[in-house]
Amino acid sequence: MNPSSSSGQVCVAAANSCGVSSFNCFDVTIWPLPDPIISYSNGILSCSSGASYQWYYNDTLIGGANAQDYQPLESGNYTVLVNDANGCTALSP
Repeated sequence: MNPSSSSGQVCVAAANSCGVSSFNCFDVTIWPLPDPIISYSNGILSCSSGASYQWYYNDTLIGGANAQDYQPLESGNYTVLVNDANGCTALSP
């Protein structure tokens, strides 16, 4: 288990109008959201946290820009949408 995750059990009790009840427990793991931070060096934007990436320019998806690094073609606001190995998604600030 990832040291920054939390796990435990969630239990649910339910009863219908006929008086039939059930009780079930489920194991759950809560994973932290990725924390995508963009850095800029030697003309390259880079994001080090993630399993997959999608870059945006002024809130518009940049087709084919899905690598960890991106070389911007013009000035503007760049963000990156990151998916981690657990399926969690976060957009950089």
